[in-house]
Amino acid sequence: MLRRLLLLLIALLLAAIAVTVVASLFSLFADDSLKVGLYESARPLTYLDDKNAVSGFEADLAGLLAEKLGRKLKIRLLGAEDMAEAMGDGTVDCFVSVRESVQSAMRDFPATEPFISYGTVIVSAPDDASIEGADSLRGKKVGVMVNTDAELVCEKFLEGTAFNVRKYDIEIQPFQDLMLKKNDAVIADELYAAYMQKNDPDSYKTVGPSYLRKQFGLRLSTKISGEYAAQIEGALRELESGVELKNLCLQWFGSDLSA
Repeated sequence: MLRRLLLLLIALLLAAIAVTVVASLFSLFADDSLKVGLYESARPLTYLDDKNAVSGFEADLAGLLAEKLGRKLKIRLLGAEDMAEAMGDGTVDCFVSVRESVQSAMRDFPATEPFISYGTVIVSAPDDASIEGADSLRGKKVGVMVNTDAELVCEKFLEGTAFNVRKYDIEIQPFQDLMLKKNDAVIADELYAAYMQKNDPDSYKTVGPSYLRKQFGLRLSTKISGEYAAQIEGALRELESGVELKNLCLQWFGSDLSA
């Protein structure tokens, strides 16, 4: 009887040790990172800097989220054709993007509450007092980026005001032509316009109101747990209620565009 009791105690002790070892190994190899998907576009959103490091507003926001969550940041740069698969199979936990095109590609995945709000604006040279809004574009040379909300706003303006449209497929080009006096104005994404104006206030100014204003949140993978999703959303809300998100907007855009 005593021998059986001793064997039982030894078995229980070995089982306890095994559980502890397994738990320790699981803790050791558990992924404690925040896996974020980003779409490489251009300054100021997501781009590779001179040292080939991922930089930009979206990358910095991902870093702040990871810090709030107490996790290591792992960034995956994804092309448009790979976004949905990476979100669907859990390769990334969330996707950080403030672009309309990316948000549209991610529409089948849940979104957090909005963290940024922006629209489309008219930009002119600071010394040009002739442009005060859409009505004053009549007869002017106006640059616009194709396949963007700016192009949609431009088409709406043309319904009531006749002006000469110059279309571009690289965001910086209409601004360069504005500086060179080849354009009288630019209809542009407010994020990019604010970034250009912040970095060169002597060459650009925003006139009139913001058109076609939209708000965007993070997109969450359907593979993460509800608890983890709530943690990510909570971290985002903390950034927004504090000064971190505001300061990040000021750093990149020169104005607070947080929602």
